[in-house]
Amino acid sequence: MANKGFDLVIKVGGEGGEGVITAGDFLTETAARAGYWAVNYKSYPAEIKGGYAQSTVRISDDRVFSTGDSFDILCAFNGEAVEKNMVFLKRAKEENKPKVLVYDSTDYQPEEELENVIYYPVPLSELAKDVMKAYITKNIIALGALSELFGIPEQSIKDAIKAKFMRKGEKIVEMNYKAFDLGRQYVRENLQKKDPYKFPEPKEPQDVVIMEGNQAIAKGSIAAGVKFYAAYPITPATTVGNHIVMDLIKRGGWLYQAEDEIASLGMALGASFAGQKSMTATSGPGISLMSEFISMAGGTELPIVIVDVQRGGPSTGMPTKHEQSDLFICAFGGHGDFPRAILATTTVEDNFYLAVEAFNLAEKYQIPVFLMTDGALAIRSEVFPAPKVEQRPDGKVVVKGNIPYGVDEIEVVDRWVYNAEEDKEGQFRSETGRFLRYKTDTPTGITPMGIPGDPHAMHAITGLERTENSDPRFTPEIRVKQMNKRFRKLQTLLREDADRYYKDMRIDSDNADVAIISWGLTASIAREAAQRLREMGYTVNEFYPRLLWPVKAEVFEEFASKAKRVIVPETNYHGQFAFILRATTNLKDLISYVAYRGEAFIPKEIVDFAKMAIEKDIKKGWFTPSDVYGTVVGAI
Repeated sequence: MANKGFDLVIKVGGEGGEGVITAGDFLTETAARAGYWAVNYKSYPAEIKGGYAQSTVRISDDRVFSTGDSFDILCAFNGEAVEKNMVFLKRAKEENKPKVLVYDSTDYQPEEELENVIYYPVPLSELAKDVMKAYITKNIIALGALSELFGIPEQSIKDAIKAKFMRKGEKIVEMNYKAFDLGRQYVRENLQKKDPYKFPEPKEPQDVVIMEGNQAIAKGSIAAGVKFYAAYPITPATTVGNHIVMDLIKRGGWLYQAEDEIASLGMALGASFAGQKSMTATSGPGISLMSEFISMAGGTELPIVIVDVQRGGPSTGMPTKHEQSDLFICAFGGHGDFPRAILATTTVEDNFYLAVEAFNLAEKYQIPVFLMTDGALAIRSEVFPAPKVEQRPDGKVVVKGNIPYGVDEIEVVDRWVYNAEEDKEGQFRSETGRFLRYKTDTPTGITPMGIPGDPHAMHAITGLERTENSDPRFTPEIRVKQMNKRFRKLQTLLREDADRYYKDMRIDSDNADVAIISWGLTASIAREAAQRLREMGYTVNEFYPRLLWPVKAEVFEEFASKAKRVIVPETNYHGQFAFILRATTNLKDLISYVAYRGEAFIPKEIVDFAKMAIEKDIKKGWFTPSDVYGTVVGAI
């Protein structure tokens, strides 16, 4: 959000392997320990070591959901970091506050000093090699320099250092303290402060947590009661398994690493058939490989949660970069027609709560549910209010907290399991006593599941079409009844549950200058853009749905009717969500505004395009930031 109070953005850039990402993590934790909010956007190369990496940390006394357009302070570990950010440094002359460049003077010397940029040379590499005798401490020396220059609380950083390194022993902690103090000392003895930036005094720490995106998915899945996780490593989804494994074992669950993505989903479906809440996590290439099993899950009505941590495609594409280009395959992938649901997260906080919701939908409706996030959200860190998991006297588990899409709490749902004692009238038994797993005349389409080993719930499960008692049959009448049964579940979902995922909506006017519909990480950036547009005097309506499939058409149609134009920003070439909305609603005049460069939008790009659309009276079409700025990659 636009913030009139304390709001500082620090970017750390340099070579992968130099501790750039760790430095950003320390700044994020320091902010939380000092009582402030923070969000940390990270980007790193596909190489194991080397290549350009960066961590951008926004620290504020208000909640923030993006890292803004640029940075106030750049800490450059090498010359490449300066060059990568030169477009932003050159832009400083047009801005009302200076930018600061703290750079490793061992590696880089500026050819010229740019207007409205303040330079602080610190020989980070030299201090690490010659004084500390440990190059690995370069990032901690840099943190010391930043602390001294900008008043970042010393004790908060040292507490964060101790928390990270204590398990390696007191000697390692003391070495890092020494490196931190060395950075502070160098600044005191060699530099004079010339910039206006000052970290405020620490406040009372709030009841918050710091999580990365994949970690939040893991924690949310545990809260939902997951018992089986099928893993196969793929960037950027691998760490969901890394984060979930110990909690899973403690709760009597299982994690199994399969030989490939296909097997991982097959194993998860087997565990689901055996009665356990099950999941897997992958990225776009894995979704492609899993398509046949996804179809099987839909056809056999097995609950399963599939986390898709999207990355830049097609093919191997850009494994560590941001994109939102898997929506089509999640909505339409797999052979034949079958029901599925798609939830998409907008923040790390969303990752936690929507993981619970994904299991609820899968378990209630016995369908595959995709939880869509992306590579940027996977490793992004956020400070957010601590969630609470409580058990009621009746045994129900409830998740509470600052649920960002407007619901008060989430009650954990368990699947409907057949119990012969409760079925006194034999509703789900044939005249010969066979269990009717796939009974077709239930009004919701939902029927109880049988757990293997229960003699009253014996049934077969194959990929073939079947009768109510699960015997394979292919007659037209059976086919139509079973298809209708399966798709009645989506009708029930739209009627009973969809609205809870549509609450993140703001209507400023019944005839707004512009309306924004956005999803995923782009939604968190669009929020800030919308607020800036309001401050410029425009009327703006906003809608950030978490349920992307199935689509409740009337909700979108009513929202769109209250604005002169509707912009759908997303980071894929086709404008995939706008395409789906055109196909499933009467909304034909939508403006697709897309980026597909491996980096997220910045708020400025959405603001500037919205202004252009208003001024030129654009009502529909397909646009990119290039149309606004005349450059290949837009404003980044």
